[in-house]
Amino acid sequence: MKLLRLTTTDPNAVFDAILNTDLKIEPYSQIALSNASFTNEFKQLTITGLQNKITYNNGSGSQTASLTLSSYAGTESDSLALFDDMVKQLNKKLSIHEGKDFGGRFQIKAVGGKNRIAYLISPYSFENFNVPDGLITISGTIDDNNRIVATTGGISTQDTNRIMFALPLVPGAGVFRTQVNTLSGNSNANNGYRMILGPLNNDPGKTIPPEQEKYMIGIVSDETDNSLLKIVFRDGTGNTQDLTDVSGKVRPSAATRDGDGNASVTNDTLDLVIYGGVVQGIYYKGASTITVFSVPYDGEDLYGVIVVRGGGGIAPTKIQNPRYTAKDAFPDVDKQYLGGHNVSIPEPPIQRQATFTLDLSGCSPVADFLGFDVGSNNYVYSRPNYTSVASFTSESGLTLGATDSYIVQLLTVPLDSYDTFEGGEFSILKVIPNLNQTSDQRKCNYEASNLHFIDLKNSQPQTLRNIKARILTDELEPISTIHMSSLTVLIKSKDE
Repeated sequence: MKLLRLTTTDPNAVFDAILNTDLKIEPYSQIALSNASFTNEFKQLTITGLQNKITYNNGSGSQTASLTLSSYAGTESDSLALFDDMVKQLNKKLSIHEGKDFGGRFQIKAVGGKNRIAYLISPYSFENFNVPDGLITISGTIDDNNRIVATTGGISTQDTNRIMFALPLVPGAGVFRTQVNTLSGNSNANNGYRMILGPLNNDPGKTIPPEQEKYMIGIVSDETDNSLLKIVFRDGTGNTQDLTDVSGKVRPSAATRDGDGNASVTNDTLDLVIYGGVVQGIYYKGASTITVFSVPYDGEDLYGVIVVRGGGGIAPTKIQNPRYTAKDAFPDVDKQYLGGHNVSIPEPPIQRQATFTLDLSGCSPVADFLGFDVGSNNYVYSRPNYTSVASFTSESGLTLGATDSYIVQLLTVPLDSYDTFEGGEFSILKVIPNLNQTSDQRKCNYEASNLHFIDLKNSQPQTLRNIKARILTDELEPISTIHMSSLTVLIKSKDE
């Protein structure tokens, strides 16, 4: 039995070795691959200021997002980092004030080995939430525009009377809103309610921890005079602050419901919203709009909590018409658009079809990197008649994982092997599974657990000094490598 090790630094893993001595091959010998080692060269992408623009029109007007100038390799982690930046920059262009932007967000992910860019519009409703152990009642159906959340057991000195969202707020143009229905006025230090956005915490205990109460706007009792209420907020700094103006602390204008049991048009409304790359707390005081805070938003998932305190019996604290745009997987078209009371920002428009246009011509290297084809329209794609989802899937995927296996082909001596992709005889020495399709691992080290010998089709003795081989993808295309690649083969006579 003979052992032969082949090495090459060719970037396409082509072996063309010259021996200084004769390698004698007996008639009808057999050959087997013992091991293979090579390092993939992943495709590289560098985004410059000349090619970093994505333009889209979701039906509300044309917008252009600028991607961060950076470099990426065709690896799993780098592709996720690129997806994350693309989503953040696209979402920053969305506004709650535009019809098809409201409740909208972008999603980019790998699906079935290809890459999908999708625009989703999520429903604006009050569902997908949990009520842990608090003394709270919720009246009305999911689509009821006059849904009421109320306390039932009197004043709570902690945060046990709460509602927690099961889904995060939409990170593109998301809205979390409540309207005052009834505020208890029994001069207790724990009256009022708070709206909170923060990281997910399924078990916050009796008191919401500061790290979860990242952004907040609320109506609470004034600590210096419990008969008065005031507006408070948190803007990501970890501190609760009073909303003030030239007259001092800002106080709610509405304390009771009207005679019909519904919220009055002069009642106060509180919003926590995400759009344009910021988180905002907004207070609608009658006809006035007060932007309480506006701070940069990094795209993290933020979950909502409503904490209700005060009242009970005939004078409970009540919240009117809570709503939020939930980040669900695919929108429920039937609950897509709701009418009803409008304080200041627009409700989503009536359901209508629109055409979504995605223009990647301003970032063609990114489009190529993700596997989108130039097509006949220079990287411009259109999805007509969409209502809630518009998606665009690439023709191919990233270089990493594009092959399920590698083919080692011996070029010097024909082998008794065949390939249906080629349609006939093909000198396949070994098929090596690609075990690194979904990882950042560049190195392929293959060691055969069992040697499978293939017949050499040599009826006469042969003497070899020049030996050629190559490594291909499962579609018989060249691979791209760096550093040195090596193959170790064993050759034996037929009688061994």
